[in-house]
Amino acid sequence: MSATAIPRPAWREPMLWLVIALPALSVIAGFSTLFIALRAGGADAIPFEVQRTAQIQVEDLRADRQAAQLGLHAQLSIDPLSGALTLKLSPLPPADLQLHLLLAHPGMADADQQLLLTRSGAAWYGRIGSKASPHAWNLQLRASDGSWRLRGRLPAGSDSTELLPAVLE
Repeated sequence: MSATAIPRPAWREPMLWLVIALPALSVIAGFSTLFIALRAGGADAIPFEVQRTAQIQVEDLRADRQAAQLGLHAQLSIDPLSGALTLKLSPLPPADLQLHLLLAHPGMADADQQLLLTRSGAAWYGRIGSKASPHAWNLQLRASDGSWRLRGRLPAGSDSTELLPAVLE
Protein backbone atom coordinates (compact mmCIF):
# COMPACT_ATOMS: atom_id res chain seq x y z
CA MET A 1 0.00 0.00 0.00
CA SER A 2 1.46 3.19 -1.00
CA ALA A 3 -0.16 6.30 0.04
CA THR A 4 0.24 9.23 -2.21
CA ALA A 5 1.03 12.37 -0.37
CA ILE A 6 -1.56 15.05 -0.78
CA PRO A 7 0.16 18.41 -1.11
CA ARG A 8 -0.83 20.86 1.63
CA PRO A 9 -1.85 24.37 0.75
CA ALA A 10 0.94 26.94 1.19
CA TRP A 11 -0.80 28.73 4.07
CA ARG A 12 -0.66 25.51 6.10
CA GLU A 13 3.15 25.25 5.89
CA PRO A 14 4.84 26.33 9.17
CA MET A 15 8.08 27.27 7.41
CA LEU A 16 6.26 29.76 5.18
CA TRP A 17 4.86 31.49 8.28
CA LEU A 18 8.38 31.79 9.72
CA VAL A 19 9.67 33.26 6.48
CA ILE A 20 6.91 35.88 6.51
CA ALA A 21 6.52 36.52 10.27
CA LEU A 22 10.16 37.11 11.26
CA PRO A 23 10.80 39.99 8.82
CA ALA A 24 7.35 41.45 9.54
CA LEU A 25 8.00 41.43 13.28
CA SER A 26 11.39 43.05 12.71
CA VAL A 27 9.78 45.89 10.75
CA ILE A 28 7.11 46.39 13.43
CA ALA A 29 9.77 46.42 16.18
CA GLY A 30 11.83 48.96 14.21
CA PHE A 31 8.89 51.34 13.79
CA SER A 32 7.97 50.91 17.47
CA THR A 33 11.51 51.83 18.50
CA LEU A 34 11.45 54.86 16.20
CA PHE A 35 8.11 55.98 17.64
CA ILE A 36 9.40 55.65 21.22
CA ALA A 37 12.59 57.57 20.39
CA LEU A 38 10.71 60.42 18.70
CA ARG A 39 8.25 60.71 21.58
CA ALA A 40 11.04 60.88 24.17
CA GLY A 41 12.12 64.38 23.07
CA GLY A 42 15.67 65.65 22.98
CA ALA A 43 18.58 63.52 24.04
CA ASP A 44 20.20 66.29 26.09
CA ALA A 45 20.46 65.60 29.78
CA ILE A 46 20.99 69.30 30.51
CA PRO A 47 18.24 71.64 29.34
CA PHE A 48 20.41 74.55 28.24
CA GLU A 49 19.91 76.25 24.90
CA VAL A 50 22.55 75.29 22.36
CA GLN A 51 23.03 75.81 18.66
CA ARG A 52 23.93 72.69 16.72
CA THR A 53 26.27 72.91 13.75
CA ALA A 54 27.11 69.53 12.24
CA GLN A 55 28.07 67.45 15.28
CA ILE A 56 29.16 70.41 17.41
CA GLN A 57 27.03 72.05 20.09
CA VAL A 58 27.75 75.73 20.66
CA GLU A 59 26.30 77.62 23.62
CA ASP A 60 26.01 81.38 23.97
CA LEU A 61 28.30 82.29 26.88
CA ARG A 62 27.59 86.04 27.02
CA ALA A 63 25.66 85.71 30.30
CA ASP A 64 28.53 83.71 31.85
CA ARG A 65 31.08 86.29 30.71
CA GLN A 66 28.95 89.07 32.19
CA ALA A 67 28.79 87.24 35.54
CA ALA A 68 32.58 86.82 35.48
CA GLN A 69 33.09 90.52 34.70
CA LEU A 70 30.81 91.47 37.61
CA GLY A 71 32.75 89.09 39.88
CA LEU A 72 29.57 87.23 40.89
CA HIS A 73 29.53 84.02 42.91
CA ALA A 74 26.88 82.47 45.13
CA GLN A 75 26.63 80.05 48.02
CA LEU A 76 23.56 77.80 48.07
CA SER A 77 22.48 75.75 51.08
CA ILE A 78 19.49 73.44 51.39
CA ASP A 79 17.81 72.12 54.51
CA PRO A 80 17.39 68.41 53.65
CA LEU A 81 14.39 67.97 55.97
CA SER A 82 12.22 70.89 54.89
CA GLY A 83 13.56 71.53 51.36
CA ALA A 84 14.10 75.22 52.23
CA LEU A 85 17.01 76.76 50.39
CA THR A 86 19.06 79.85 51.10
CA LEU A 87 21.21 81.62 48.52
CA LYS A 88 23.80 84.27 49.29
CA LEU A 89 25.04 86.19 46.26
CA SER A 90 28.16 88.29 46.30
CA PRO A 91 28.56 91.15 45.49
CA LEU A 92 25.00 92.19 46.29
CA PRO A 93 23.03 93.21 43.16
CA PRO A 94 20.28 95.87 43.14
CA ALA A 95 17.40 95.27 45.56
CA ASP A 96 14.75 94.90 42.85
CA LEU A 97 16.58 92.06 41.02
CA GLN A 98 14.69 88.77 40.76
CA LEU A 99 16.62 85.52 40.63
CA HIS A 100 15.61 82.28 38.92
CA LEU A 101 17.15 78.97 39.99
CA LEU A 102 16.94 75.90 37.77
CA LEU A 103 17.54 72.55 39.44
CA ALA A 104 18.08 70.17 36.54
CA HIS A 105 17.77 66.44 37.21
CA PRO A 106 20.69 64.62 35.57
CA GLY A 107 18.50 62.13 33.72
CA MET A 108 14.77 62.93 33.98
CA ALA A 109 13.64 66.23 32.50
CA ASP A 110 10.19 65.97 34.13
CA ALA A 111 11.88 66.13 37.57
CA ASP A 112 13.53 69.50 36.81
CA GLN A 113 12.48 72.34 39.08
CA GLN A 114 12.37 76.06 38.28
CA LEU A 115 12.28 78.37 41.30
CA LEU A 116 11.74 82.11 41.60
CA LEU A 117 13.73 83.11 44.68
CA THR A 118 12.48 85.72 47.16
CA ARG A 119 14.89 88.27 48.60
CA SER A 120 14.98 89.11 52.27
CA GLY A 121 17.90 91.27 53.40
CA ALA A 122 21.17 89.96 51.97
CA ALA A 123 19.87 86.50 51.01
CA TRP A 124 17.33 84.86 48.70
CA TYR A 125 15.02 82.07 49.79
CA GLY A 126 13.01 79.35 48.11
CA ARG A 127 11.73 75.83 48.63
CA ILE A 128 12.37 72.67 46.63
CA GLY A 129 9.16 70.91 45.65
CA SER A 130 8.02 67.41 46.48
CA LYS A 131 10.04 65.91 43.60
CA ALA A 132 13.30 66.47 45.46
CA SER A 133 15.25 63.26 45.81
CA PRO A 134 18.73 62.35 47.05
CA HIS A 135 20.68 62.64 43.81
CA ALA A 136 22.95 65.21 42.22
CA TRP A 137 21.41 68.36 40.73
CA ASN A 138 22.82 70.56 37.96
CA LEU A 139 22.16 74.16 38.99
CA GLN A 140 21.75 77.35 37.00
CA LEU A 141 21.12 80.72 38.65
CA ARG A 142 20.22 83.63 36.41
CA ALA A 143 18.98 87.16 36.67
CA SER A 144 15.37 87.67 35.59
CA ASP A 145 16.53 89.77 32.62
CA GLY A 146 18.99 87.05 31.56
CA SER A 147 21.96 89.42 31.73
CA TRP A 148 24.13 87.04 33.77
CA ARG A 149 24.22 83.38 34.81
CA LEU A 150 25.99 81.24 37.41
CA ARG A 151 26.27 77.46 37.38
CA GLY A 152 27.05 74.72 39.82
CA ARG A 153 26.37 71.18 40.86
CA LEU A 154 24.86 69.96 44.10
CA PRO A 155 26.32 66.50 44.71
CA ALA A 156 24.12 63.73 46.07
CA GLY A 157 23.91 63.83 49.85
CA SER A 158 25.33 67.36 50.05
CA ASP A 159 23.40 70.29 51.48
CA SER A 160 25.50 73.18 50.12
CA THR A 161 27.44 74.18 47.03
CA GLU A 162 28.98 77.16 45.29
CA LEU A 163 27.74 78.63 42.01
CA LEU A 164 30.26 80.29 39.69
CA PRO A 165 30.39 81.66 36.13
CA ALA A 166 31.05 78.96 33.53
CA VAL A 167 33.92 81.04 32.13
CA LEU A 168 36.68 82.93 33.93
CA GLU A 169 37.68 86.37 32.75
